Amino acid sequence: MNIKEHFSLEDLIRRGMPHHEAIDLLRNLDATPGFADELSQWSYLSRQVLRPHHPASVHEDLFQETYRTWDLRKGPPPAWIPPDDIRSRCNLGRLLDRLGFATESEFRAWSVRDRAGFWAAMVHALAIQFDRPYEAVVDLTDGPERPRWFPGAMLNITASCFRADPEAIALRQHTERGEVRELTYGALERLCNRVANSLASAGVAPGESVGLFGARQDESSPFWQAIAREYLERWIHHSQIRRALGLNSLADRQFLVPGIEIVGAIARMEPDIPASLDSAWTLGPVTLGPAEQTAAILTRAYTAEQVGDLVAGPSETVQLLAAGLGRP
Repeated sequence: MNIKEHFSLEDLIRRGMPHHEAIDLLRNLDATPGFADELSQWSYLSRQVLRPHHPASVHEDLFQETYRTWDLRKGPPPAWIPPDDIRSRCNLGRLLDRLGFATESEFRAWSVRDRAGFWAAMVHALAIQFDRPYEAVVDLTDGPERPRWFPGAMLNITASCFRADPEAIALRQHTERGEVRELTYGALERLCNRVANSLASAGVAPGESVGLFGARQDESSPFWQAIAREYLERWIHHSQIRRALGLNSLADRQFLVPGIEIVGAIARMEPDIPASLDSAWTLGPVTLGPAEQTAAILTRAYTAEQVGDLVAGPSETVQLLAAGLGRP
């Protein structure tokens, strides 16, 4: 099959590829050798030709074209085909070698037979950091039906999450619109800290429960954003109570700053907090206005159409922000 005929330079550019990358992709497709079966063809294309930053639609179309004559009686066509040296390249394979197991079945049987040994090995393999070390892997004083795992330990999972190089990619997202978004460990940690500081500013104390909510859409993001969305709802609800009771203005710095920071974290826009309440507050390229107006916008005092009329900025960004901040 001639995969190259499925794409043109104009088509790839229209999908969002830079001109030079589109030419390189076509050149690599042209140099792709012929293969006797679809599995070998896709294995080569996915490893040697396609790159993570290429538009998702290019990946999908190449996949569909490669498996165009695939016999579905054999099951769905595989998107990923393990290389021959997969054991030495994957975490599980390296763990099996380190623990001395020849097969996954042996490893699985051991995990059932020696659960304490298994979990001790997992904590070591995953480099889990404890603020206070555990006294034992498991305490079976109350019987095997009521195990106490890692008694005495104190854990803050973020200490283990951000041990990688701050410039390394932590998350890579391909949206349905073909966009590729990347977030480094350093950027993710800063966003997490922003959420944590905002929660603390709002009076959320250690040990209190914070609900998580994440919308099923391509704008969904990691756990920090789920917390941010839930906190924003709590912040808005609190502000509406203050307004209904006729309490002091919402446009005070101590109340407004956590709100605009958390909206900025959700929208991935950096807020600009002015020295004066009368100066304009901004989110990325969007100007919200002075403190009174900003507080009203952030607390859903206006409809999406009214928000769009009040703020200034790029029309597409304004529409997205208005849709999220306008009241139903």
